[in-house]
Amino acid sequence: ESSAASDVYKRQEEIASAPRLSVGDYRWLGGYTPEVRAAVVFVAGEGFAIRMDCAEAEPLALCREPDGPVCRDSCMECFINFAPERDRRYINLEANALAALHCKIGEGRKGRQALRELGVPMPSVCAHVGEAGWRLDFFVPLACVQALYGKAAFSPGDVIRANFYKCGDGTPQPHYGMWRGIESPVPDFHRPEFFGELIIRE
Repeated sequence: ESSAASDVYKRQEEIASAPRLSVGDYRWLGGYTPEVRAAVVFVAGEGFAIRMDCAEAEPLALCREPDGPVCRDSCMECFINFAPERDRRYINLEANALAALHCKIGEGRKGRQALRELGVPMPSVCAHVGEAGWRLDFFVPLACVQALYGKAAFSPGDVIRANFYKCGDGTPQPHYGMWRGIESPVPDFHRPEFFGELIIRE
């Protein structure tokens, strides 16, 4: 278990009480719409804790390799830009219930770079699976944000941009849920123009 993952555990109380965002817009396919909620907490001097909860029993989880096709499993995802005022690139954090992490950076779907290949401090993820649902706890250390965006200082009022997703391309019931709706005739999460704003509070 990495130190970053431990940081998430130490702050369970803070993340548990953070406002929840509903990842409930299932505008493609429909039918299967598991309830998903997300929360983000900025830990001053350390990084960003991101929690996603899904009311889904027995999530499909087959992928184990880093940066593998976790989106074919039951998958929760956070796409996030920590410095939208200066950079168009966003990080996609995607993981299944085995905590297999797919994590890259870029301006859109094409030309994305794996963080593992860039030699930057890596985000971490922990998965927790229960009888009625499962949870992911991501942690993005400030050292990672600094290395990618040249920014490590965040103050109340600062804005980051993000979207949160639930999918399962290869599950028995394929589905595509999101926090902020995307105007596209086909499933496409790599649409940063539809990201929502997250404002850092006191």
